[in-house]
Amino acid sequence: MQKLMSIKPECIAVSVKFPYNTIMEINDLPEDLPLDLLRRVVARESDVSVNEAKLYFNGGEIKSGVSPKRLFKGINGIPEIECRFNSSSKATKVHLGERVCKYSSTDEITLYIHKGEEKNKDTQPDYLDLHLDSTKQKNVLHVIEIEWMNNGKKKPFLGGYRRKMDGAIYHNATAQTKPKLPKIPPVPFFTRDTQTYEVKHEEINTVEVSSTAMPKPGFFVTNLNDRVITPGVYESFEEYQARLNRSAIIIQKWVRRWLAKRRVARLKQLLQEYNDFISQKERKYLQDKIDRVNQEYERRANPRNHYDIDRLFKALEEWRLKELDKIHHNSEDIVILKARMALLLDKETEFIKMITEKQNKLSECGRMLKDKWPLEKASLPMQWISSKKAINLEAFTPAILKARDLFVLYENLRMDCLTKTERLDLLLTVKKFAGSYPSKVSCDLIDLIERETEFMLRGIPPSMLAGLRQRVLLSFVGLCKNSEFNPAIAKFLPIPDKKIPNSRAQMWSDIYKCISCGRFLRSRAFYFGSRSSTVKMCKFCWRQSNRGIRRLDLEPYKRILQDLRDSESEILIKTQRDNAIKMRQLQLLALDRAVEEQIRRRETHDDTPVDVNTLLNLEGELPQLDIEKMTNHFELMVDISDIYYLVSDVWDGKSAFSGCSDLDVLKLCRWNVRQPWAPWNTILLTKKEADLHMELKDIPSNALYSDTLLERIQQKFVIGRNAFKMLCKVGKYLIKEPFESTGLKPEDENLYLQPPEIVIPFIKGEKRMSDYGIDTLKEIWDLSEIEFKNEKYHRKLDKQNV
Repeated sequence: MQKLMSIKPECIAVSVKFPYNTIMEINDLPEDLPLDLLRRVVARESDVSVNEAKLYFNGGEIKSGVSPKRLFKGINGIPEIECRFNSSSKATKVHLGERVCKYSSTDEITLYIHKGEEKNKDTQPDYLDLHLDSTKQKNVLHVIEIEWMNNGKKKPFLGGYRRKMDGAIYHNATAQTKPKLPKIPPVPFFTRDTQTYEVKHEEINTVEVSSTAMPKPGFFVTNLNDRVITPGVYESFEEYQARLNRSAIIIQKWVRRWLAKRRVARLKQLLQEYNDFISQKERKYLQDKIDRVNQEYERRANPRNHYDIDRLFKALEEWRLKELDKIHHNSEDIVILKARMALLLDKETEFIKMITEKQNKLSECGRMLKDKWPLEKASLPMQWISSKKAINLEAFTPAILKARDLFVLYENLRMDCLTKTERLDLLLTVKKFAGSYPSKVSCDLIDLIERETEFMLRGIPPSMLAGLRQRVLLSFVGLCKNSEFNPAIAKFLPIPDKKIPNSRAQMWSDIYKCISCGRFLRSRAFYFGSRSSTVKMCKFCWRQSNRGIRRLDLEPYKRILQDLRDSESEILIKTQRDNAIKMRQLQLLALDRAVEEQIRRRETHDDTPVDVNTLLNLEGELPQLDIEKMTNHFELMVDISDIYYLVSDVWDGKSAFSGCSDLDVLKLCRWNVRQPWAPWNTILLTKKEADLHMELKDIPSNALYSDTLLERIQQKFVIGRNAFKMLCKVGKYLIKEPFESTGLKPEDENLYLQPPEIVIPFIKGEKRMSDYGIDTLKEIWDLSEIEFKNEKYHRKLDKQNV
């Protein structure tokens, strides 16, 4: 036991010893207070009354009112006090651990209770001390010494048997001997050998002269415990064999019944899971349809972008066509027809006016967001990832701090809930900022601020100052977009700063002219499809022309494009995951081979050193993940106009299988699942049909679909390949660089020919071949020569690449 030293000036350290080798150490016991308080603490910790606990020192009981300073006077070291109870079982209620308890009304002490060191392994003492308190003679200690013999240690029963006649217990050999230590192999095993152990059976024969359990002259064996066994009915071998057969038949019958019930239960479980899966899919499709209808009504009532406005114009066009059809069918007189068409035109004008009002509100919100976006971007801090700790770091430059202050002022100027005093303070702050940069814009802003301040001081209501405050806000935005006043906004402006080198050249290299409005705009203001070769009309002019003439809604085609990109990314991720699983399986196989090799070397006593890395070498066996064979990224090169052409012109806006024309449930997917997606390897199906088609990728298409359907799909592929020649490796509209790099000749560009004009109506479905007595297109269009040229050219190109 370590000696404790007092840490307070008027305290001492004391050790209290309980029965059953429990010790309480007190390091801060006050030396002037009586030890009766310590007795109360001991009784409280033992959960007994104060009269049942007594303290002894040097064999004598400590009297009441004695202080530690008086009792332990002249003692060096830590005094030990012994605690005794009237009932020794009370000592087991003392809880171990360290805690602080109340000693008196003003003092606290720290208790540390623990078990003492065992001097002997025997838990029972050789002498038992019984302390009896006499009622007649108090404070008289009666000691009675009782000596006993310790019981021998009993063997644990780890297996054996017990004889019923006399109750004798016989232990197995494992209870009498120590088990053998297992041998640890140098290479870890993952087989059944790790669960078993090789043992050798040894035969023990008795000596010839040893006695047996049979009586003989000079050796008596009692027969009191012997039993008399009478023979039963004799059973022949045939009867025994028949009985075994009957028992085997009964066992087989019940086992087969159990196996049949088990198989039926498994089939029922699979059927239930399949039905749950189908019902879950149906609920999902139904819920998607309901959400789509609700979203349709919500977007028509509250449009949020130009796609919603296009949807309103499309709904208006559908309504106009229906009404026009009714007018033509119900009007017999030309006068009534013209009158009804005039009324229809008036209603259409009213609807267009309502849509235009919503469009103006949306344009105003977009204009405000357009002004806010560069200010917000300029106020954000610089961010990067640390190369050492891989954490996100941020930094504020003086220009960013100034841009953040200007953005805060811009947000405050937009607020309408400010009081008169707050608005005046805000205008004063903006005036100070504008005065630090003398320019024409700042002077105009200061004049507007002074005018608003004067009007506010004259008591003009805020509702009459809305226009002036809007002018102040726009003037402040124009000042903030000045790169000399706000340097952080320079890289977010549409027109680059003059101070940036080559900024003008970079800007003019990205400028194109719109053939409709004549404006010079950047490339992001135009639609660049994979089929377009020149820049024609900007997005704004195309949108206005569409709303006035065709009134198309490109939102469904945008969703089809997004679904196509999502499905392609899922295929890529799934392929990478499968490749990782194959790699893990090959690693486990290599590890198994290494274990088998180690076992073989151990059995053959082969001591030749073997390199483990050579056994685990998987460079020649791991599957190579070729991204180019999985995807060619054509889905990222096409845009909404290309998807519109594929869906509407190539596939006629209908599913290739069911003929469904609902664009909300249609989807583009791969025809050959193992080939990358391309306009000539895509098919338009519903979502259900697409999921089923992707699942049946291992079955050939010839075994799934009819020849007529396959021929029609191949015709669509020819149209798609000719329409998207810019995506083909060879084609009519290839640029010069691929010809120069591969050494192609211009005369080789007619490998993919346009179908003859007589064939195009049959391919598009405008005419039926049966009406003209034609069974297949091969009768009027010979494709064998084109296919032969195509294969020949590809062989030549492969040889050049090699």
